[in-house]
Amino acid sequence: MQIFNDPTYLTKNFKFSEFFTKSKDFEQSESHYLDDRLIQAVQWLRDLTGRRIKINSSYRTLKHNTLIGGASNSYHMKGMAVDFAFMANDNKEMITKLKNAYNDPEDKLKSSLTDMGINGIIFYDTFIHIDTREKPYVSDRSTRGNVMGIVLLLAMYFILG
Repeated sequence: MQIFNDPTYLTKNFKFSEFFTKSKDFEQSESHYLDDRLIQAVQWLRDLTGRRIKINSSYRTLKHNTLIGGASNSYHMKGMAVDFAFMANDNKEMITKLKNAYNDPEDKLKSSLTDMGINGIIFYDTFIHIDTREKPYVSDRSTRGNVMGIVLLLAMYFILG
């Protein structure tokens, strides 16, 4: 889908301009591609949680991606990724709730997102990254996730010698 810097509503809660690139070197009068499955998923998450969502990042130019230290093969540069946060004081708690639900085999969050074409999800302390890559990918890059990973590695080191 082509995204313009336009205040017209794209969904019941989101305007086109909210999904428009934050890249300063991108011509504001132009448009860029963004996978419409991302828009559908963010609206679905808004409906599910009842919380307002802020889009932190969508399409990125190579220059912008490099400046912020993004991955060299970032899905943002292909219009296949969105980073978002909840616009509430409980943003971190909401991220933790979604992470727990996503990892709970009894919960339908993971299968619902996968059915929408969301195959990549990365949980950070203050935002969530979703993307439409082909193969499933899940990562916990939150402080707690990193600490638990380090503890696990240290335990394996001492146990296995």
